[in-house]
Amino acid sequence: MLTPRDSSARSPVSPESSGTRHPLSSSSFSLSHSAESPSASPSLVQLPSSASTRSTSGAGHASPARLALPLAITILLFCGTHASAQDACRTVNCAPPGSVPAECQNRATPVTLQVNFTGTTLTTYAFTPNSPKIEEGDCILWSQGSNTTHNSSHSACMDDPLCMVAPVVGCKWDTGNVSTATNPSRTCSYTPASFPGSTSATGVHFYCRIHASPSDTTGMVGDLRVTTKVVLTAQKSGASVDLSWTGGGVTGDFTYDVLRSLNDPRFNRFTTLATGSIASFTDATAVTTPGLYSYYVRNKNN
Repeated sequence: MLTPRDSSARSPVSPESSGTRHPLSSSSFSLSHSAESPSASPSLVQLPSSASTRSTSGAGHASPARLALPLAITILLFCGTHASAQDACRTVNCAPPGSVPAECQNRATPVTLQVNFTGTTLTTYAFTPNSPKIEEGDCILWSQGSNTTHNSSHSACMDDPLCMVAPVVGCKWDTGNVSTATNPSRTCSYTPASFPGSTSATGVHFYCRIHASPSDTTGMVGDLRVTTKVVLTAQKSGASVDLSWTGGGVTGDFTYDVLRSLNDPRFNRFTTLATGSIASFTDATAVTTPGLYSYYVRNKNN
């Protein structure tokens, strides 16, 4: 239903000793230890870095049956045009319903940020979060959490609520129209070539073509901030694991989440160890249970 608007597979890295720091090209790593030798040198594994017809009748007294059939055809053709137009404006870096861009596959679960369409009325429709932060090369799952059709479109994309026209030059991403039932989510890829990382807090403006306009600063609009890569360094020291990192964040908002999973490198289940304006963390509980411990540091999204 449309509601119109008003006006990091990675190679293992073996440390030479448990006291040596190992910078990774990603914001995640794993270590394993056994019950027999919990203080042995850890094995660092880089996770995967982780698509109308008008009827006329002739003159004369045509029968009601002959008039009804063209009318029915007209209605069906109009509905068909409306439905097929939901995806014409989608950009190539956003996968079609049921698909995921190649760049977004085989990634640990928390690497792909989810941004929801929320609200139940025109005055409450919104993106949550509306100022998302991702690292360059990351992906976003734009997902339904509302009661009507929405979309996410870069402000340079054509302001076409029905999504009937192919993307124009300069349109960096458009999900196409995302309904509440038939296609409740879309995944888009944000490559470094098109979305280089920076510490700028301004971001790239986007909006919902159905419920806002490209120049709007309030309502169903947002700003995408693309940061530099978070580079994580780890050091196992006795019964603890010391983590520190650089990169990520934007001016005025260098906040992070520190995640840990046990025997689950894809982070389908994980624990948030710390969150906030931090650049290091010591995990003093990593060796309480033998197993494969995986860590991931990401930009915090409010």
